[in-house]
Amino acid sequence: MSWFNSFEGKVDGSPENSFVGEKRLVPNNTRVKAIAKSAKLEEGVYKNGKKYKHYKITFEIAEGEYKGVNQDKKIRPFLEEEPKKTREANFLLCLLMLGNCPANHDGLAPTSQDLMPIVNKVFGIVIREFIPKEPDEDGYFNSINFISEIYGAEGFRSEAGVFLAKKPKVEAHLEMGGNTPSKPIDKGLGGPAPASDTDLAPY
Repeated sequence: MSWFNSFEGKVDGSPENSFVGEKRLVPNNTRVKAIAKSAKLEEGVYKNGKKYKHYKITFEIAEGEYKGVNQDKKIRPFLEEEPKKTREANFLLCLLMLGNCPANHDGLAPTSQDLMPIVNKVFGIVIREFIPKEPDEDGYFNSINFISEIYGAEGFRSEAGVFLAKKPKVEAHLEMGGNTPSKPIDKGLGGPAPASDTDLAPY
């Protein structure tokens, strides 16, 4: 077995798996045209033993102030709970229809190969901002982005969004032998750059 096959993730030397795209927080309700840079079905097991299976589409914003920023969209029609899994399936079908992907009539879920026609195509996307209910280990409520809507590029109107109001940082202190949040100590943005499209987002 090749040494490169010993890694948990896929090691193929491709540009999309080798390079880190720009990550910046994008304002809430930003409407912008973006290019689908990659599209694939991902399936595996996290280090904690939890299985995952979803479609991951990486978009690169193609215009405006945030041109070049990458936004990931994970589509999860394999979830167990309804109505979320049906909504995810509808989002996937909407994407396939917009990308003129051929219909799959074999009764099986679309494969990575089925998604290839959307790669390098331009879409109109709506990016929203989400602030977690709980702070991170440093006390920051770092916002994340997720793609809430997708449209064809033709006739799509781009529009700047507005950042959500930030929650103040909280300070942890010891009470009864454990860490509990204390009063807010500042109102700055603070904290590291947020991730994009994590499992915390409400989609």
